Amino acid sequence: MRLSKKVSLISIAVLLLVVVVIGAVLLSYAKSQIIRHTIEQAKAEHRNLNTSFAEMTAYYLADGDSPAVQRTLVIYCFSRFATDTSVLIQDGETLYTRTTLDPAQILPLGIGDEQKVYRGEVEGRNILLVGRMVSVNDFYYSVYRVEDITYIYNNIQQMIVRFILIGIAGLFIGTLLILLLMHRLTKPLLMLKEASAQIARGDYIIRADIHTRDEVGELAQDFNAMADAVQSHIDKLTDMNERQSLFISGLTHEYKTPMTSILLHSETLLTADLDKKSTENSLAHIHDQCRFLEQLTHKMLSLLVL
Repeated sequence: MRLSKKVSLISIAVLLLVVVVIGAVLLSYAKSQIIRHTIEQAKAEHRNLNTSFAEMTAYYLADGDSPAVQRTLVIYCFSRFATDTSVLIQDGETLYTRTTLDPAQILPLGIGDEQKVYRGEVEGRNILLVGRMVSVNDFYYSVYRVEDITYIYNNIQQMIVRFILIGIAGLFIGTLLILLLMHRLTKPLLMLKEASAQIARGDYIIRADIHTRDEVGELAQDFNAMADAVQSHIDKLTDMNERQSLFISGLTHEYKTPMTSILLHSETLLTADLDKKSTENSLAHIHDQCRFLEQLTHKMLSLLVL
């Protein structure tokens, strides 16, 4: 696998991990904040309902009122501040409600209890209950706020879906940017690889045309310096080969002339009937040519040693 593909895959994997982790953290935080805000708002509204109901009931309710009058006044005072989520219970009897749920079975209340909260799934719906007992003229009333928060969970699910879609789009865009960036970063390396391949094929004139101010640019400069050194060495070897060829050519010519002369004189001595003086002249000529060859050989050996 190419280096660019490895780096791209690692970068994409890291990007995916970062998106998933950050997304999970943000979604978890957003969900907890939304639910916490909903609970705090419900508790605040429940406290306001308790305070308003207790004050108004205490103002209108008299000790001498009959139970029927008291019951009617309590229901009236509660209804002035109640909403569709409010429930009023006294001694197990529901005095006011607009919901089918019985909050007392889900969230029992006791005298002296602080404000209690229940959040869970009831009959396939996500329900938030807030309750507390209120004392009015020595009578205790259970005041509940029953809120269906299924829509909040639906909104959270929609938020998760939107975030996933945004994350996928961001991951896709990030992947494209990573691929483009890796192509741009590895392009000088590909150029350097192509230049080295051409030099390996014998094209020693090629140089890496890379001028980036980074490690790749420095590597390209070192590569070009190496190519220059190789080119210089090859030029020296070529020049040396040419000189050797000229030297061998000249040496062959220098050897050929005396050798031809020696052969001619030796053949003459072998085939012709020469007088003593002619024989001596031929032998002297052969001797001179041999001396010349000896000196030429010494010179050649001296040059080879150098």
